[in-house]
Amino acid sequence: FMNDIIVQDNFFDLLTINKLFDQCQKLTNGKEFIDRQGIFKGSTIAWQYPLIDLSIKELDYVLHKTLELFENTAKLTQVNYIQLHLPWDVHCDLKRRNNSTKNVDDVEVNPFYNVLVPLKDVNSRTIVFDQRSPGYNDFWQYKEENPQHPNPVSQEIWDRYLSMCWPHDRLWLSLKEILPAQQAGQIVAIKRDLFHCSDSFHLYNSGPKHYLQIILDRKT
Repeated sequence: FMNDIIVQDNFFDLLTINKLFDQCQKLTNGKEFIDRQGIFKGSTIAWQYPLIDLSIKELDYVLHKTLELFENTAKLTQVNYIQLHLPWDVHCDLKRRNNSTKNVDDVEVNPFYNVLVPLKDVNSRTIVFDQRSPGYNDFWQYKEENPQHPNPVSQEIWDRYLSMCWPHDRLWLSLKEILPAQQAGQIVAIKRDLFHCSDSFHLYNSGPKHYLQIILDRKT
């Protein structure tokens, strides 16, 4: 299970995922993410609702089953319900602080996996690149420190999936994997130092994507 990317369909019980989605619709503690400097500058990208301190039976099931997958080598750092209205640009999730109010230990010890749990079927895929971050989330920093890639993502793939990204970013990125379409019940896990992004789902889907994001540290 130490692969860079893990995808398992039908990992979670669908009825439980549907009930969890209904519970998430009742949340009121959301934080709005507005694009400050990207392609969608000034627009709402996402609403994020922290779940890590909430007592929800269906959530407990999802978290327990997720940690089981990693055979007791992982611990929770963040748990969020995300409504994604516009695609995330190229980034990684290496630097993420603990968002539990019960845990004031914010020292980033050992980043492990970024886990995505789709709550609804959606014709959209996460795109993962070969490039890794040595210690930051922002891709512009990687570009400042590294040369262009000799064999970047093809223009065809870029135009098909990544038309919302800055065109020149393509020259620094090589394609690792186009993940399958997101389905309720699926689990997706990506090593936290890998750069990745959404596809341009906003062009052919109506309404936001709904998923849980579970940020894992490796137990030390």
